[in-house]
Amino acid sequence: LAFTGRALRGALRAVVTESRAALGFAARSPLVSLLGAGARGGAGAHDAARDDGSVVLLPQRLLMAMGLSFWVVILLTCAVCVGALWLDAAIVETVAEASAARAQLASGATNWEAALAGAWLPWAMGLGLALEGLDAGTLALLRRILRGALVGGAVLVAAAVAWGWRLTCTSYRRHVRALRRGQALFDRSRFDVAGMGRYIGFQVVHTIIGWAILAVLAALVGVVALPLALSHPAVGVLGPALYEGAAARARALTVRLLKVAVTPLAFQFVMDRFVFLRDGWFRYRLVHSLYDYNFIYCNAVIGIFVVATRAVLVVVVTALSLPRLDVPILPPSMVPADPGHRAFIAMLLADHQYTNPTLCVFAEIMTLALGDARRRRAMVIVDRLQRLAAASRERRARTAARRRYAQLQARP
Repeated sequence: LAFTGRALRGALRAVVTESRAALGFAARSPLVSLLGAGARGGAGAHDAARDDGSVVLLPQRLLMAMGLSFWVVILLTCAVCVGALWLDAAIVETVAEASAARAQLASGATNWEAALAGAWLPWAMGLGLALEGLDAGTLALLRRILRGALVGGAVLVAAAVAWGWRLTCTSYRRHVRALRRGQALFDRSRFDVAGMGRYIGFQVVHTIIGWAILAVLAALVGVVALPLALSHPAVGVLGPALYEGAAARARALTVRLLKVAVTPLAFQFVMDRFVFLRDGWFRYRLVHSLYDYNFIYCNAVIGIFVVATRAVLVVVVTALSLPRLDVPILPPSMVPADPGHRAFIAMLLADHQYTNPTLCVFAEIMTLALGDARRRRAMVIVDRLQRLAAASRERRARTAARRRYAQLQARP
Protein backbone atom coordinates (compact mmCIF):
# COMPACT_ATOMS: atom_id res chain seq x y z
CA LEU A 1 0.00 0.00 0.00
CA ALA A 2 2.83 2.40 0.83
CA PHE A 3 4.54 1.69 -2.50
CA THR A 4 1.24 2.13 -4.37
CA GLY A 5 0.59 5.41 -2.54
CA ARG A 6 4.03 6.77 -3.44
CA ALA A 7 3.58 5.72 -7.06
CA LEU A 8 0.14 7.37 -7.29
CA ARG A 9 1.44 10.56 -5.65
CA GLY A 10 4.31 10.67 -8.14
CA ALA A 11 1.95 10.12 -11.07
CA LEU A 12 -0.47 12.81 -9.84
CA ARG A 13 2.43 15.21 -9.29
CA ALA A 14 3.59 14.62 -12.87
CA VAL A 15 0.06 15.14 -14.21
CA VAL A 16 -0.33 18.39 -12.25
CA THR A 17 3.04 19.64 -13.47
CA GLU A 18 2.21 18.84 -17.08
CA SER A 19 -1.24 20.42 -16.77
CA ARG A 20 0.22 23.62 -15.34
CA ALA A 21 2.76 23.67 -18.15
CA ALA A 22 0.03 23.21 -20.78
CA LEU A 23 -2.32 25.78 -19.24
CA GLY A 24 0.48 28.24 -18.53
CA PHE A 25 1.62 28.30 -22.17
CA ALA A 26 5.00 26.85 -21.21
CA ALA A 27 7.32 24.95 -23.52
CA ARG A 28 6.18 21.58 -24.83
CA SER A 29 7.07 18.64 -22.58
CA PRO A 30 7.11 14.89 -23.41
CA LEU A 31 3.66 14.24 -21.91
CA VAL A 32 2.16 17.30 -23.59
CA SER A 33 3.75 16.26 -26.89
CA LEU A 34 2.34 12.75 -26.47
CA LEU A 35 -1.18 14.05 -25.85
CA GLY A 36 -0.90 16.59 -28.65
CA ALA A 37 -1.46 19.61 -26.37
CA GLY A 38 0.56 22.77 -26.82
CA ALA A 39 0.62 26.49 -26.38
CA ARG A 40 -2.71 28.22 -26.91
CA GLY A 41 -2.35 31.95 -27.11
CA GLY A 42 -0.27 34.52 -25.29
CA ALA A 43 2.95 35.61 -26.90
CA GLY A 44 3.12 32.41 -28.93
CA ALA A 45 -0.29 32.44 -30.52
CA HIS A 46 1.26 31.24 -33.79
CA ASP A 47 2.00 27.91 -32.04
CA ALA A 48 -1.74 27.28 -31.78
CA ALA A 49 -2.06 27.85 -35.50
CA ARG A 50 0.75 25.52 -36.48
CA ASP A 51 -0.43 22.18 -37.89
CA ASP A 52 2.08 20.07 -39.78
CA GLY A 53 -0.49 17.42 -40.71
CA SER A 54 0.43 15.02 -37.88
CA VAL A 55 -0.21 17.03 -34.69
CA VAL A 56 -3.59 18.40 -33.66
CA LEU A 57 -4.05 20.13 -30.34
CA LEU A 58 -6.45 18.30 -28.04
CA PRO A 59 -8.93 20.49 -26.10
CA GLN A 60 -8.88 20.66 -22.32
CA ARG A 61 -12.36 19.08 -22.15
CA LEU A 62 -11.12 15.94 -23.88
CA LEU A 63 -8.01 15.80 -21.69
CA MET A 64 -10.08 16.30 -18.53
CA ALA A 65 -12.51 13.55 -19.51
CA MET A 66 -9.57 11.27 -20.28
CA GLY A 67 -7.91 12.00 -16.93
CA LEU A 68 -11.09 11.42 -14.91
CA SER A 69 -11.83 8.22 -16.83
CA PHE A 70 -8.33 6.86 -16.25
CA TRP A 71 -8.58 7.74 -12.55
CA VAL A 72 -11.84 5.78 -12.16
CA VAL A 73 -10.50 2.85 -14.22
CA ILE A 74 -7.36 2.70 -12.05
CA LEU A 75 -9.53 2.63 -8.91
CA LEU A 76 -11.71 -0.16 -10.34
CA THR A 77 -8.64 -2.15 -11.40
CA CYS A 78 -7.11 -1.82 -7.93
CA ALA A 79 -10.45 -2.90 -6.42
CA VAL A 80 -10.47 -6.05 -8.58
CA CYS A 81 -6.87 -6.82 -7.60
CA VAL A 82 -7.74 -6.42 -3.90
CA GLY A 83 -10.83 -8.59 -4.51
CA ALA A 84 -8.52 -11.30 -5.88
CA LEU A 85 -6.55 -11.22 -2.62
CA TRP A 86 -9.80 -11.38 -0.63
CA LEU A 87 -10.98 -14.36 -2.70
CA ASP A 88 -7.69 -16.14 -2.04
CA ALA A 89 -8.05 -15.49 1.69
CA ALA A 90 -11.69 -16.66 1.56
CA ILE A 91 -10.64 -19.94 -0.08
CA VAL A 92 -8.05 -20.55 2.63
CA GLU A 93 -10.58 -19.75 5.38
CA THR A 94 -13.26 -21.93 3.74
CA VAL A 95 -10.89 -24.91 3.62
CA ALA A 96 -9.94 -24.35 7.27
CA GLU A 97 -13.60 -24.08 8.33
CA ALA A 98 -14.45 -27.24 6.39
CA SER A 99 -11.60 -29.12 8.07
CA ALA A 100 -12.74 -27.91 11.50
CA ALA A 101 -16.35 -28.89 10.75
CA ARG A 102 -15.26 -32.36 9.57
CA ALA A 103 -13.26 -32.87 12.77
CA GLN A 104 -16.16 -31.67 14.93
CA LEU A 105 -18.63 -33.99 13.21
CA ALA A 106 -16.21 -36.89 13.53
CA SER A 107 -16.01 -36.31 17.30
CA GLY A 108 -19.82 -36.42 17.62
CA ALA A 109 -20.16 -32.83 18.90
CA THR A 110 -22.99 -30.52 17.87
CA ASN A 111 -22.08 -27.48 15.77
CA TRP A 112 -24.69 -24.93 16.88
CA GLU A 113 -22.96 -22.22 14.84
CA ALA A 114 -23.52 -24.20 11.66
CA ALA A 115 -27.14 -24.88 12.60
CA LEU A 116 -27.89 -21.21 13.16
CA ALA A 117 -25.94 -19.93 10.14
CA GLY A 118 -27.47 -18.68 6.92
CA ALA A 119 -28.31 -20.64 3.81
CA TRP A 120 -24.94 -19.78 2.25
CA LEU A 121 -22.96 -21.82 4.79
CA PRO A 122 -23.76 -25.29 3.34
CA TRP A 123 -22.59 -24.11 -0.07
CA ALA A 124 -19.38 -22.72 1.45
CA MET A 125 -18.86 -25.92 3.43
CA GLY A 126 -19.42 -28.01 0.32
CA LEU A 127 -16.85 -25.95 -1.59
CA GLY A 128 -14.43 -26.19 1.32
CA LEU A 129 -14.82 -29.97 1.54
CA ALA A 130 -14.31 -30.28 -2.23
CA LEU A 131 -11.15 -28.18 -2.05
CA GLU A 132 -9.98 -30.02 1.05
CA GLY A 133 -9.89 -33.22 -0.97
CA LEU A 134 -7.20 -31.74 -3.21
CA ASP A 135 -3.57 -32.08 -2.30
CA ALA A 136 -1.60 -29.03 -1.16
CA GLY A 137 0.19 -28.54 -4.48
CA THR A 138 -3.02 -28.69 -6.53
CA LEU A 139 -4.80 -26.28 -4.18
CA ALA A 140 -1.89 -23.82 -4.35
CA LEU A 141 -1.91 -24.07 -8.16
CA LEU A 142 -5.66 -23.43 -8.23
CA ARG A 143 -5.28 -20.36 -6.00
CA ARG A 144 -2.50 -18.98 -8.20
CA ILE A 145 -4.60 -19.54 -11.32
CA LEU A 146 -7.59 -17.72 -9.80
CA ARG A 147 -5.46 -14.79 -8.63
CA GLY A 148 -3.71 -14.57 -11.98
CA ALA A 149 -6.99 -14.76 -13.91
CA LEU A 150 -8.60 -11.95 -11.90
CA VAL A 151 -5.56 -9.66 -11.91
CA GLY A 152 -4.73 -10.40 -15.56
CA GLY A 153 -8.35 -9.84 -16.62
CA ALA A 154 -8.48 -6.51 -14.78
CA VAL A 155 -5.23 -5.37 -16.40
CA LEU A 156 -6.40 -6.46 -19.86
CA VAL A 157 -9.71 -4.62 -19.43
CA ALA A 158 -7.85 -1.45 -18.36
CA ALA A 159 -5.55 -1.81 -21.38
CA ALA A 160 -8.61 -2.17 -23.63
CA VAL A 161 -10.05 1.06 -22.17
CA ALA A 162 -6.73 2.84 -22.79
CA TRP A 163 -6.69 1.56 -26.38
CA GLY A 164 -10.24 2.85 -26.84
CA TRP A 165 -9.12 6.28 -25.69
CA ARG A 166 -6.24 6.16 -28.16
CA LEU A 167 -8.75 5.46 -30.93
CA THR A 168 -10.91 8.36 -29.68
CA CYS A 169 -7.97 10.79 -29.84
CA THR A 170 -7.08 9.53 -33.32
CA SER A 171 -10.69 10.02 -34.45
CA TYR A 172 -10.73 13.51 -32.96
CA ARG A 173 -7.59 14.52 -34.86
CA ARG A 174 -9.03 13.09 -38.09
CA HIS A 175 -12.24 15.10 -37.62
CA VAL A 176 -10.31 18.31 -36.89
CA ARG A 177 -8.11 17.93 -39.97
CA ALA A 178 -11.19 17.34 -42.12
CA LEU A 179 -12.88 20.45 -40.68
CA ARG A 180 -9.79 22.57 -41.35
CA ARG A 181 -9.81 21.38 -44.96
CA GLY A 182 -13.47 22.30 -45.19
CA GLN A 183 -14.46 18.65 -45.68
CA ALA A 184 -16.44 17.72 -42.57
CA LEU A 185 -17.01 14.00 -41.99
CA PHE A 186 -20.57 14.70 -40.83
CA ASP A 187 -23.48 16.94 -41.79
CA ARG A 188 -22.70 20.22 -40.01
CA SER A 189 -26.21 21.53 -40.58
CA ARG A 190 -27.56 18.90 -38.14
CA PHE A 191 -25.18 19.72 -35.26
CA ASP A 192 -24.25 22.79 -33.20
CA VAL A 193 -22.10 23.71 -30.19
CA ALA A 194 -24.98 23.87 -27.70
CA GLY A 195 -24.24 20.53 -25.98
CA MET A 196 -20.52 21.07 -25.45
CA GLY A 197 -20.79 21.22 -21.63
CA ARG A 198 -22.28 17.74 -21.40
CA TYR A 199 -19.31 15.93 -22.92
CA ILE A 200 -17.13 15.39 -19.82
CA GLY A 201 -19.88 13.85 -17.69
CA PHE A 202 -21.24 11.75 -20.54
CA GLN A 203 -17.77 10.47 -21.48
CA VAL A 204 -16.76 9.50 -17.92
CA VAL A 205 -20.00 7.57 -17.34
CA HIS A 206 -19.74 5.83 -20.72
CA THR A 207 -16.15 4.84 -19.94
CA ILE A 208 -17.21 3.33 -16.60
CA ILE A 209 -20.09 1.42 -18.21
CA GLY A 210 -17.77 0.26 -20.98
CA TRP A 211 -15.30 -0.99 -18.36
CA ALA A 212 -18.14 -2.91 -16.67
CA ILE A 213 -19.23 -4.44 -19.99
CA LEU A 214 -15.69 -5.54 -20.80
CA ALA A 215 -15.31 -6.93 -17.28
CA VAL A 216 -18.53 -8.96 -17.67
CA LEU A 217 -17.37 -10.28 -21.06
CA ALA A 218 -13.97 -11.18 -19.58
CA ALA A 219 -15.72 -12.92 -16.66
CA LEU A 220 -17.90 -14.94 -19.05
CA VAL A 221 -14.83 -15.95 -21.06
CA GLY A 222 -13.08 -16.88 -17.82
CA VAL A 223 -16.03 -18.94 -16.57
CA VAL A 224 -15.95 -20.93 -19.82
CA ALA A 225 -12.20 -21.10 -20.36
CA LEU A 226 -10.98 -21.66 -16.79
CA PRO A 227 -12.76 -25.03 -16.20
CA LEU A 228 -11.65 -26.20 -19.63
CA ALA A 229 -8.05 -25.23 -18.84
CA LEU A 230 -8.17 -26.92 -15.44
CA SER A 231 -9.61 -30.10 -16.97
CA HIS A 232 -6.93 -30.28 -19.67
CA PRO A 233 -4.91 -33.49 -19.34
CA ALA A 234 -1.68 -31.49 -19.15
CA VAL A 235 -2.95 -29.59 -16.08
CA GLY A 236 -4.86 -32.38 -14.37
CA VAL A 237 -6.56 -30.29 -11.68
CA LEU A 238 -10.02 -31.48 -12.72
CA GLY A 239 -11.01 -34.68 -14.49
CA PRO A 240 -10.46 -34.84 -18.25
CA ALA A 241 -14.11 -35.68 -18.95
CA LEU A 242 -15.16 -32.02 -19.19
CA TYR A 243 -12.37 -31.10 -21.60
CA GLU A 244 -12.86 -34.18 -23.75
CA GLY A 245 -16.64 -33.65 -23.95
CA ALA A 246 -16.23 -29.97 -24.89
CA ALA A 247 -13.59 -30.84 -27.49
CA ALA A 248 -15.85 -33.49 -29.06
CA ARG A 249 -18.82 -31.07 -29.25
CA ALA A 250 -16.60 -28.34 -30.71
CA ARG A 251 -15.32 -30.70 -33.40
CA ALA A 252 -18.84 -31.80 -34.29
CA LEU A 253 -20.05 -28.18 -34.47
CA THR A 254 -17.08 -27.18 -36.62
CA VAL A 255 -17.70 -30.01 -39.07
CA ARG A 256 -21.39 -29.13 -39.28
CA LEU A 257 -20.64 -25.45 -39.93
CA LEU A 258 -18.09 -26.39 -42.58
CA LYS A 259 -20.66 -28.55 -44.37
CA VAL A 260 -23.63 -26.20 -44.09
CA ALA A 261 -22.18 -22.69 -44.38
CA VAL A 262 -18.42 -22.30 -44.82
CA THR A 263 -17.94 -24.64 -47.78
CA PRO A 264 -20.87 -23.25 -49.88
CA LEU A 265 -19.78 -19.67 -49.12
CA ALA A 266 -16.18 -20.42 -50.10
CA PHE A 267 -17.36 -22.12 -53.31
CA GLN A 268 -19.54 -19.13 -54.23
CA PHE A 269 -16.70 -16.72 -53.50
CA VAL A 270 -14.31 -18.58 -55.79
CA MET A 271 -16.90 -18.90 -58.58
CA ASP A 272 -17.99 -15.27 -58.38
CA ARG A 273 -14.51 -13.78 -58.20
CA PHE A 274 -12.42 -15.98 -60.45
CA VAL A 275 -14.79 -17.79 -62.86
CA PHE A 276 -17.76 -15.62 -63.75
CA LEU A 277 -16.29 -12.13 -63.18
CA ARG A 278 -13.66 -10.49 -65.38
CA ASP A 279 -12.83 -6.78 -65.43
CA GLY A 280 -16.05 -5.97 -63.61
CA TRP A 281 -18.30 -7.77 -66.14
CA PHE A 282 -19.99 -11.17 -65.95
CA ARG A 283 -19.15 -13.81 -68.53
CA TYR A 284 -20.85 -17.16 -69.28
CA ARG A 285 -24.16 -15.47 -68.53
CA LEU A 286 -26.31 -18.51 -69.27
CA VAL A 287 -24.27 -20.73 -66.94
CA HIS A 288 -24.22 -17.95 -64.33
CA SER A 289 -28.02 -17.67 -64.48
CA LEU A 290 -28.43 -21.41 -63.83
CA TYR A 291 -25.80 -21.24 -61.08
CA ASP A 292 -27.56 -18.26 -59.49
CA TYR A 293 -31.02 -19.83 -59.54
CA ASN A 294 -29.80 -23.14 -58.12
CA PHE A 295 -28.10 -21.44 -55.17
CA ILE A 296 -31.26 -19.63 -54.01
CA TYR A 297 -32.31 -22.44 -51.68
CA CYS A 298 -28.76 -23.02 -50.48
CA ASN A 299 -28.37 -19.33 -49.67
CA ALA A 300 -31.67 -19.40 -47.78
CA VAL A 301 -30.25 -22.11 -45.51
CA ILE A 302 -26.95 -20.24 -45.17
CA GLY A 303 -28.96 -17.11 -44.33
CA ILE A 304 -29.86 -18.61 -40.94
CA PHE A 305 -26.17 -18.80 -40.07
CA VAL A 306 -25.62 -15.30 -41.46
CA VAL A 307 -28.49 -13.88 -39.37
CA ALA A 308 -27.04 -15.39 -36.20
CA THR A 309 -23.58 -14.07 -37.09
CA ARG A 310 -24.92 -10.57 -37.75
CA ALA A 311 -26.88 -10.58 -34.49
CA VAL A 312 -23.76 -11.53 -32.53
CA LEU A 313 -21.73 -8.89 -34.38
CA VAL A 314 -24.34 -6.20 -33.64
CA VAL A 315 -24.31 -7.00 -29.92
CA VAL A 316 -20.52 -7.23 -29.67
CA VAL A 317 -19.78 -4.14 -31.78
CA THR A 318 -22.42 -2.08 -29.94
CA ALA A 319 -21.05 -3.16 -26.56
CA LEU A 320 -17.47 -2.34 -27.58
CA SER A 321 -18.45 0.98 -29.23
CA LEU A 322 -20.62 2.19 -26.36
CA PRO A 323 -17.74 3.83 -24.39
CA ARG A 324 -16.62 5.81 -27.46
CA LEU A 325 -18.77 8.88 -28.00
CA ASP A 326 -16.96 9.65 -31.27
CA VAL A 327 -18.58 6.54 -32.81
CA PRO A 328 -22.37 6.83 -33.39
CA ILE A 329 -24.31 3.72 -32.44
CA LEU A 330 -27.35 4.64 -34.56
CA PRO A 331 -27.86 4.51 -38.36
CA PRO A 332 -26.73 7.59 -40.34
CA SER A 333 -30.26 8.95 -40.60
CA MET A 334 -30.68 8.85 -36.80
CA VAL A 335 -27.20 10.00 -35.72
CA PRO A 336 -28.41 13.41 -34.41
CA ALA A 337 -30.68 11.51 -31.98
CA ASP A 338 -27.59 10.10 -30.20
CA PRO A 339 -27.00 12.52 -27.26
CA GLY A 340 -23.50 11.23 -26.54
CA HIS A 341 -22.32 11.66 -30.12
CA ARG A 342 -23.96 15.11 -30.26
CA ALA A 343 -21.95 16.17 -27.20
CA PHE A 344 -18.72 14.98 -28.86
CA ILE A 345 -19.51 16.81 -32.10
CA ALA A 346 -20.44 19.95 -30.12
CA MET A 347 -17.03 19.90 -28.38
CA LEU A 348 -15.35 19.29 -31.73
CA LEU A 349 -17.12 22.22 -33.40
CA ALA A 350 -16.41 24.55 -30.47
CA ASP A 351 -12.71 23.68 -30.52
CA HIS A 352 -12.59 24.09 -34.29
CA GLN A 353 -14.30 27.50 -34.14
CA TYR A 354 -12.16 28.98 -31.37
CA THR A 355 -8.77 27.38 -32.15
CA ASN A 356 -8.91 27.40 -35.94
CA PRO A 357 -5.38 28.17 -37.23
CA THR A 358 -6.64 30.69 -39.80
CA LEU A 359 -8.75 32.43 -37.14
CA CYS A 360 -5.87 32.47 -34.65
CA VAL A 361 -3.42 33.94 -37.17
CA PHE A 362 -5.98 36.47 -38.42
CA ALA A 363 -6.82 37.56 -34.87
CA GLU A 364 -3.15 37.94 -33.98
CA ILE A 365 -2.43 39.95 -37.15
CA MET A 366 -5.42 42.19 -36.46
CA THR A 367 -4.32 42.60 -32.83
CA LEU A 368 -0.78 43.54 -33.91
CA ALA A 369 -2.12 45.93 -36.56
CA LEU A 370 -4.45 47.54 -34.02
CA GLY A 371 -1.57 47.87 -31.55
CA ASP A 372 0.65 49.43 -34.21
CA ALA A 373 -2.09 51.92 -35.16
CA ARG A 374 -2.63 52.83 -31.51
CA ARG A 375 1.12 53.30 -30.98
CA ARG A 376 1.35 55.52 -34.05
CA ARG A 377 -1.58 57.64 -32.85
CA ALA A 378 -0.06 57.82 -29.39
CA MET A 379 3.29 58.89 -30.86
CA VAL A 380 1.56 61.65 -32.90
CA ILE A 381 -0.27 62.86 -29.80
CA VAL A 382 2.90 62.78 -27.70
CA ASP A 383 4.84 64.65 -30.41
CA ARG A 384 2.10 67.26 -30.61
CA LEU A 385 2.04 67.67 -26.84
CA GLN A 386 5.83 67.99 -26.80
CA ARG A 387 5.69 70.70 -29.45
CA LEU A 388 2.93 72.52 -27.57
CA ALA A 389 4.92 72.28 -24.33
CA ALA A 390 8.04 73.63 -26.06
CA ALA A 391 6.07 76.50 -27.59
CA SER A 392 4.52 77.24 -24.22
CA ARG A 393 7.94 77.28 -22.54
CA GLU A 394 9.25 79.56 -25.29
CA ARG A 395 6.30 81.97 -24.86
CA ARG A 396 6.78 82.02 -21.10
CA ALA A 397 10.47 82.70 -21.58
CA ARG A 398 9.77 85.61 -24.00
CA THR A 399 7.14 87.02 -21.65
CA ALA A 400 9.56 86.84 -18.73
CA ALA A 401 12.30 88.54 -20.81
CA ARG A 402 9.95 91.39 -21.80
CA ARG A 403 8.96 91.88 -18.18
CA ARG A 404 12.58 92.05 -17.05
CA TYR A 405 13.36 94.49 -19.87
CA ALA A 406 10.40 96.65 -18.93
CA GLN A 407 11.52 96.65 -15.31
CA LEU A 408 15.00 97.70 -16.30
CA GLN A 409 13.63 100.54 -18.45
CA ALA A 410 11.42 101.74 -15.61
CA ARG A 411 14.36 102.20 -13.19
CA PRO A 412 15.82 105.74 -12.97
